[in-house]
Amino acid sequence: MKRNIFLLAALVLAVGLVGCSPLKKMKKNADKIAYSTQPEQLAVVGDGVPLTLNANFPEKYFKKKALLTLTPLLTYNTGEVAYDSYTVQGEKVRANNNVIPFTGGKMSYSSNTPYTEDIRAAVLNLKAVASKPNGKKKVEFPLVQLGQGVNATVTLAKDANTLMYAPDSYQQITKEAVEADIKYLINQSDVRSSETRKGEVKQFLNDVASVVNNDRAKVVNTQISAYASPDGGYELNDNLASARQKTAKSYFTQQMKSAKTPELASDNFLELISTPEDWEGFKSLMEASDIADKQLILRVLSMYEDPVVREREIKNIAAAYEEIKDQILPQLRRSKMILNYELIGLSEEEIRTQYAADPSKLTAEQLLFLAAAEDDLNRKIQIYETATKQYADDFRTWTNLAVTQLEAGNEQAAKAAAATAQRLNDADAAVKNTLAVIAMREGDLARAKELLASADQTAAEIKSNLGTVNMLQGNYNEANNYLNDVQTESAAIAKLLNRQNDAALQILNNLEPSGSVSYLKAIVAARQNDTVALYQNLKDAISADVAYKKAALTDVEFAKYVKEAAFQALVR
Repeated sequence: MKRNIFLLAALVLAVGLVGCSPLKKMKKNADKIAYSTQPEQLAVVGDGVPLTLNANFPEKYFKKKALLTLTPLLTYNTGEVAYDSYTVQGEKVRANNNVIPFTGGKMSYSSNTPYTEDIRAAVLNLKAVASKPNGKKKVEFPLVQLGQGVNATVTLAKDANTLMYAPDSYQQITKEAVEADIKYLINQSDVRSSETRKGEVKQFLNDVASVVNNDRAKVVNTQISAYASPDGGYELNDNLASARQKTAKSYFTQQMKSAKTPELASDNFLELISTPEDWEGFKSLMEASDIADKQLILRVLSMYEDPVVREREIKNIAAAYEEIKDQILPQLRRSKMILNYELIGLSEEEIRTQYAADPSKLTAEQLLFLAAAEDDLNRKIQIYETATKQYADDFRTWTNLAVTQLEAGNEQAAKAAAATAQRLNDADAAVKNTLAVIAMREGDLARAKELLASADQTAAEIKSNLGTVNMLQGNYNEANNYLNDVQTESAAIAKLLNRQNDAALQILNNLEPSGSVSYLKAIVAARQNDTVALYQNLKDAISADVAYKKAALTDVEFAKYVKEAAFQALVR
């Protein structure tokens, strides 16, 4: 009987000791630990979701021979994602963890976990497990909820990359001119027959006839521009230029009458110009010459405004002046006959008709112009493919084919076309931008940034994509700097990430309507508690793309509205 009493007493003592276990005491008082997180609202940065966990342990809480392992968890409907665990220890534990004294203390650690769509609406819980140093005894605390959801607004920038087409130079109406010089002997103004028989003048007259007889050409005006070389006195040169203008006009008028186009020499068409001292012509000829002292002479031209001083100083360069007299001055004693006209090319409709009949007769510029004017993506791709076959060495045809394939979602076809464009011209901004967008879509932000940083950054598309890359890397201020003067979705997202809601809305209001623009407007409205604008823009976004229903349901930006009937009516 006595033995049984001792056994019962020992059992009661053992139960009492377990009931008073230091680990269980820590669990019982776990609510006295003050936890906080930075940021308070989890958000995507780069390709992850960073978290800093802070804990403040009160006096006499942390047992001297205890360990506490903390593991933040993102729990969602079908699973959970764990951040790295962090262990702290009491002051009598022999280990290398952060020590929390019995008198109380603080801890802080940071971790990161990859972002996936699954965790957008996840609950942030904290799992805590107390244990003895030998690991034989463990006590798990109740989960502590630290937050709700992950703000993924920055991920919208992944679809906001800006494409850039290589431009065509097609102009339906181009300004053209044909011209010829009549040269004169020194101090003379008569038109010599040797000048009128030379090939340049004959070709000019033939060209004038061709322009007049061309149904797609429209004559603008004709000009006689007469000059004197800048040697001798100004008065002499002025008289020479005027006399040469008269003789050239007389010759031109006679030729137009013979060609039965006298109207081209009439006062309504013919403009008369006289230049007594042709210093600009002198400078151009000197720059193009191989005269040994030409740089010295050009410096003289820039040093002196007075033409008399100029001429004197140039004559002082005696060796060079003999060459000038032989090579330069005779070319300046002239009258120039000019016919200015507009050449009217094919209209868009005519190019379209020709493409249907025989695209091989279209120039590269016409094909690029036609494709740019096409709205249907499949048709656009077809035209660019034709252009790459006919003008395979023109990098623009391949670049624009790649861009259009990206617009159509044909990533592999885009990569192949972009590779050819790069081989033909790896320095062009449109080529670099296209390669960068491909890299961005593949998640290679470092490669995209390298390409964009080496491109011409005056282009809005380059700046916009540099801003996007920096956003996706978590460099929000730098992104904002690139996008300050850019009006794109990326620029609006950068403003949102920097909490500049009004500025974001101003940009969005200036963009072409689209599902993504409406969705971003809905985010601004939610932040500004404007429910009318929120529901209208969300409705517009869903009308454009039903995928925004699912996105809105798990978007932290709309968390406080998600249970409202109006919100549910839109997304269910």
